Amino acid sequence: MEQYQRIARLQSPGLYQEWNYEEIRLVKNPDLDIPMIQPYELESRFVTINDRESEAPTKELLAPDLGDWHMKIKLIIKKKNPVVFDFYQYGDFLIVSSKVKKVFEDEDPLSHQYSPIELLDKKGNSIVDMQYYLMSVKRYVEVVGEYPEMPNDKLISQMSKRERKVRSALVNNPEVRGELVDFPLWKLPIERMTIFMSLKMLQALRRAGCTGLNDYKVEERHKGSPVSYV
Repeated sequence: MEQYQRIARLQSPGLYQEWNYEEIRLVKNPDLDIPMIQPYELESRFVTINDRESEAPTKELLAPDLGDWHMKIKLIIKKKNPVVFDFYQYGDFLIVSSKVKKVFEDEDPLSHQYSPIELLDKKGNSIVDMQYYLMSVKRYVEVVGEYPEMPNDKLISQMSKRERKVRSALVNNPEVRGELVDFPLWKLPIERMTIFMSLKMLQALRRAGCTGLNDYKVEERHKGSPVSYV
């Protein structure tokens, strides 16, 4: 695979250990006491972005905006003097600085959903010197068809069954890679915790000085959102 055909894959598995945070929701769900996004809550309302021939190996899907009970939160960071990077995967969401938000808005023609988020210490003081946002990625991708099981490795062992299928499709069907390699930013249905982005987007973030986006190395303990490639 040529370097320019790679797709970046990001997660933040160590965020709780980095921050030791408490989440406070500012708006109560009027229908449920359960704050998390429910299975198929997004997927049942997906809209196809580009109508294409039925034989196409991928589908580009648009997620709906989420209610305030999902988007309006603040975090109390209990870790003393924590390092705060510009980009984190946070459950089904992202936490991004205004610097990251500007890059996304400049580089992605699709508008994603943002809500200001406070990052506070135990005394209620902000621990950051710029605005941060809780972000809901609105582009999702579904890969159509069946593909062989990938041999296991350290990266594969971290992936869900759905993500393993996508990786197999990328390896075994050049048409899938050709369709996905330039998507600026996207996620997978149901398994919403992994972020994928184009190399162009990743490079734009790095050029803008956005932190927390170092390449993943097996032997290192990473903070932020380490980047691997598929």
